[in-house]
Amino acid sequence: LILILNSISTKNLFKQPVLDCFMVCLSKEVFSYALLCSEEIRKKVPSVNLKLNLEATSANSQFKKADKSGANLAIIIGEEEKENKTLSIKYLREKIPQETISLDLLINKLLKFFGE
Repeated sequence: LILILNSISTKNLFKQPVLDCFMVCLSKEVFSYALLCSEEIRKKVPSVNLKLNLEATSANSQFKKADKSGANLAIIIGEEEKENKTLSIKYLREKIPQETISLDLLINKLLKFFGE
């Protein structure tokens, strides 16, 4: 047992799992909308690993965190998205243009990738 424990890197014991999606909030005013969207995503796509960032930091700082997290997708919520009941999605690992879509369409896209 001691040999097994010694062979396990303690660095890996506390390593965060790679995220699928990182939600970026562009202002404090969109936090409530972001919470509702993230709850709906988690309810309908329970296998997705989503982080909702509720730090009031700059968009640039949040995108750096999203990239560092290993997330494949950034979900962006600003005032315009809140008003229009949409979300903007930015692919972080692929060269696919950013797009603005409805929550239902995002959920359908996530279901295709992560199953029910």
